[in-house]
Amino acid sequence: MTIEPIKGFRNEEQALCKCDDCCAEITVSAAHGTNKGGRSDWKKHLVLSKPGQVIEKIQSEGWAMVKNKLRCPKCEAARKSQNVKPEVAPMKANITALRKPTPAQKRQIVEMLMVSYDTDKGRYRGHDTDKTVADAIGGVMLGWVSEIREDMFGPAGGNDEMEKLTADMNLWMQEFNTDFEAYQKRMNERFEKKSAEYLKRIEAIKKAVGPKAASA
Repeated sequence: MTIEPIKGFRNEEQALCKCDDCCAEITVSAAHGTNKGGRSDWKKHLVLSKPGQVIEKIQSEGWAMVKNKLRCPKCEAARKSQNVKPEVAPMKANITALRKPTPAQKRQIVEMLMVSYDTDKGRYRGHDTDKTVADAIGGVMLGWVSEIREDMFGPAGGNDEMEKLTADMNLWMQEFNTDFEAYQKRMNERFEKKSAEYLKRIEAIKKAVGPKAASA
């Protein structure tokens, strides 16, 4: 901070203030006082008696005092512009009107669903799905088929092929479990038979060797 007492042309009491960034100057009226530099210094030194009033005066002219640093209006504006975060322009919603099927496309979807969807079972016939219907018509969106099917026919309950596949898989799992249980039974019987044979042979060897081997 550079603020020092000076005398004007008519010996009036003033304060000279310098910008710490660009050295720009401003002079305002200010009351002076004096002090002594030390015990051996008999000469009195000129000082500002009310430096706070000087700061208030230059602040009214746009100057700023930040962290004991003095800046002119131009340098203070530059400092503030560096600290201010750039405003983010509000994003404009890029809203695209949702596509809707034409009346002709709706009729085509309904006609296809009447053939491919079984309302009694609540599922598609054969291998058909929402996608196969949309692909067969061409130029229609899958979501249109799903919406019309849900509103007018029934839920997406799979199709006959899925039902058949599920049934076949359940049957195979039952057969597998049955076969596995039979296999496990055979393996247990074989294990018990072989174990009994080995134990019988061991006992025969012990008897042939003598009493010590039999008690081992």
